This record gives sequence, C-alpha cells and structure tokens, in this order.
Amino acid sequence: MRKTIILTLVAAVLALSACSGQTQTRGSPTGAKPAASPSSAASSMAPTAPSTAGDMATFTSTSPAYSFQYPSSWKKEEGTSRTSPVTLRESAVSGGVALTLDKVPPGTTLATYRGVLRRQLVRRGFTVASTQPATMGEQPALVTRYTQVKWMIQFIYARFFTINGDYAYILTYGTADKYFDADYQTVASMVRSFRFGA
Repeated sequence: MRKTIILTLVAAVLALSACSGQTQTRGSPTGAKPAASPSSAASSMAPTAPSTAGDMATFTSTSPAYSFQYPSSWKKEEGTSRTSPVTLRESAVSGGVALTLDKVPPGTTLATYRGVLRRQLVRRGFTVASTQPATMGEQPALVTRYTQVKWMIQFIYARFFTINGDYAYILTYGTADKYFDADYQTVASMVRSFRFGA
C-alpha cells in the first residue's frame, strides 16, 4: 500500500510537470551524461559508472543497518515507517527515487521475489519490459524496467531490488519517458553505493 502511494505521488508530480509545457531536458545533478535515448537505457539496464562523482550526501539507517549515497542537491523526504524510509527527487517537478523495504519470509530467494513483484506490477496495470542482473550492496540484485501510460503520458520505471536478511530492499526510479535517461546514471550510482551493516 505504501509503495503504491509513493509511486502514485511520483506519477502525479510527473504528470503535472509534463502538462506544464516544459520542453527542456534536465541534466543529471552529478554531471553524468544521459544516454542517447530511452531505447538505449532499455537495452542495458544494468548500472554503469557515471562520468563524474558529484557532491553526494549519505542516507543511513541503523535498524535495519544500511546506507547509500545520493546527490546532496536532491530533496529528501523521510518517511514515517521502516518500510518507506525515504523518497528523493531532483526538483519538485522531476521524477523521483523511492526506497522501500518489504519484510520477507525466511528462505525467500531473489528469483521468488522477482515473481512476486512482477505479479504485483501486472495486477496494477504496468507493462513489464525486462528484468536484468544488477548489484546492490555488493550482492546480487535485479533491475526490472516497466512502463505505464497515465494522463496520456508514458512513464518509465526502473526497480532495483535485492534481499538481505529479513528484508527486500527496493529502490524505484520513475519519471516521464522524456526524462528517464537524464537521471538514470545518477540512480545507478546510488544503487552501487548501497551498503549493508553497521
């Protein structure tokens, strides 16, 4: 439910942004160069290194213990629960990144959880485009790319996820398709910076 609310809020902000008539392409706050086109991002969803590091801040949780870096210029909205700890966005009208945690039964594998997430997305009307290997917190992860048309606007999402201990850690990036490439490398850098433990 919380994940749905966060994604719905991000989608609403994006829709308002797209309807405002702005046609500028936003640059990455870390100075990373965007990929050539949305289709190139679709063909290679595994994170690759951005061209520059930029000024980064660190989000840290003590229970469960994890941390990751994000551009210090991005707005941080801390959640009120362990399962929805933080949402980050470059500006009030840009796409956003939401971190959610999902408590999983002992023995849950990444492949099993992939199936659970896929069924949830399809049930909510998303079109799943691809799932590819990734790394999060120096351990195996997956990234699923999916789309949805809302208010006559195509939205693209990349959901990175892994399982560590009792939780699935899910970092979701979503924005209107014309903005997707602009921040994708920054988001990939955030995923690579993920660390588990104290």
